[in-house]
Amino acid sequence: MQNPHLECATNADEYVVGGAIVHIPQAGRPAPVKRNRIVTPASVTKRGDTDVLYPLDEFTSDPTLVTNIDKTELSYNKLESIIRDNTAYLNELVGSFLTYRWAKDVAVVSQIVTTGAAAVWGAGVATARKKFTAADIRKAQTQLDNDGVPQGDRYLMLTPDMRNHLLEDVDIKNIFYSNIADYKGGSIPQYAGFNLLVRPVTIRVSETNVVKLPDEDNVATDFVSAIYWHKSCVERALGDIKVFENPDRAEHYGDLISFLVRASGRARRGDNKGVGLIIAK
Repeated sequence: MQNPHLECATNADEYVVGGAIVHIPQAGRPAPVKRNRIVTPASVTKRGDTDVLYPLDEFTSDPTLVTNIDKTELSYNKLESIIRDNTAYLNELVGSFLTYRWAKDVAVVSQIVTTGAAAVWGAGVATARKKFTAADIRKAQTQLDNDGVPQGDRYLMLTPDMRNHLLEDVDIKNIFYSNIADYKGGSIPQYAGFNLLVRPVTIRVSETNVVKLPDEDNVATDFVSAIYWHKSCVERALGDIKVFENPDRAEHYGDLISFLVRASGRARRGDNKGVGLIIAK
């Protein structure tokens, strides 16, 4: 699974300490300024600097066995295949947890509900949900505008179902069909100031309006959600994937291999502005 959103956030890799914790010094408020000061001496203030600290999550795979017979009789390199598949799965899980960290405390005012016609969605979704529409994106645009979020570097990540619904929208057809987007190829690069991304897994919200952890079981009553954000309002910190190898294990008659990666992120504003959800209900 691709992670198109990893490069669409503020990069905090340089603030990772010891490979396990993010430590970001935060400058306090500047000194007060008065116009045409009359009273002297002026009051002395000390800037109250703070620190942002949060741990990186550690993702580890169970060890995989590559038997001696696998290495000698298979027509392909099984070890290379295991490394490729496991690192891809680790990256997928990291990408899902990253969006969860951004969205877990999203403000109620930034939660938009889809307004299209009722339709049957993909697997794992109960009964019918309202389709995703261009009008829903414009509501997200308005919310960011009202929150004073900058115009550029806005992103919206959809599921494939949402993209397909959007391509049925009359407004999208009128704007994009002719020359701005590859409508026939199913691509809509931008709309309403958002760069549009597509990922099979985005955000799930429970019946009680709680953003679910990516490794929680999905149930039919969950709501599928798109996530929208401004690049300056979210953050990611990623570590390198480490490969552990134990060759020639006598008790297993082969090699053992496992993987580890550390990663995390956050919504950067204390008021959680600049991040929102469009929830299919």
